[in-house]
Amino acid sequence: MNKYEINISKIRVTQLFINRRKYVDINKWLTDKSKLEIPVLKLGDEVFCIDGHSRLFTAMKKSKRTCTIYEDIESLSLVDLYLKFIKWCEKENVCYISDLEDRILSEKDYKKYWIKPCELICRQYEEES
Repeated sequence: MNKYEINISKIRVTQLFINRRKYVDINKWLTDKSKLEIPVLKLGDEVFCIDGHSRLFTAMKKSKRTCTIYEDIESLSLVDLYLKFIKWCEKENVCYISDLEDRILSEKDYKKYWIKPCELICRQYEEES
């Protein structure tokens, strides 16, 4: 598996919100970038975070500039599903980690505005496949 360093500001997102509780918890233990190994999906020249949005956001808030990424080969089989999330993020003008600044939600609202809609999108995707 190839891993390499990248500037956090160049990583695109596939998620619209940050869970406040996760952010607070991660903020307690994230002390160095060695804990920032983020799986990504590479589409053309762009790199999309597919897991670790909260870790990246916390790192950005702690003024960390880079992280280690690796391509998650398994995510290639779900590229059509990820494209749905990417388009949703683009529609909401949420493209990079910094765009999540004003999108930190309580646990309850995170479930309501992110988890439940995601579950619906995933069910629709499964029905289409």
